[in-house]
Amino acid sequence: MVKKRGRGRPRPAMTRRRELFAQEFLKDLNATQAAIRAGYPARTARQAGYRLLRVRAVETRIQADWDKIRQANGVTVERVVEELRRVAFSDLGAFFDANGNLRPLKDLSAEERSALASIRVVTRPIAGGEKGDVEYVHELKLWDKVRALETLARHLGMLLDRTKVEGTLTLAPLTPEAAARLSTEDLEQIVAISKRVQGATT
Repeated sequence: MVKKRGRGRPRPAMTRRRELFAQEFLKDLNATQAAIRAGYPARTARQAGYRLLRVRAVETRIQADWDKIRQANGVTVERVVEELRRVAFSDLGAFFDANGNLRPLKDLSAEERSALASIRVVTRPIAGGEKGDVEYVHELKLWDKVRALETLARHLGMLLDRTKVEGTLTLAPLTPEAAARLSTEDLEQIVAISKRVQGATT
């Protein structure tokens, strides 16, 4: 596939720098930094990143490479939902035995370990003990249950963002100057809102 460039030879849709941008974007999903690493000037990297993500050939390459990464790592919808379920329905009590003692990490199931964000061991002197006597306090931190529940509920259709559009909706075009002042997150939200509105009107 090529793009025609007025006179002269047609310009390939995927140039070397666009290829590099697509590769760099997959590292951290940051279009501005990907543009800089691909060789675009830093002062215009934000605009370049925004523009490149809208090029069909670049978008197609990113999606194809992302699909390969997902397949290579066994990332599926079912696996993601299962991990969300483990976090959403985790129980802190499962990490302790009947006597209230912390269970060894090796005795925890894979499901229980999935809910653990971190384990921190704190050493502190025993109050009233002899000099040098210490105790070990284990601090457990679980992943955010509420966020996992919300994400899971949205996936299951229990929480829907419904948009009802009546009459005519007119959106002013986004100028390059305005786009340059927007962050990547702002642009992602604009795209998401646009898709939601289009879905509500079809």
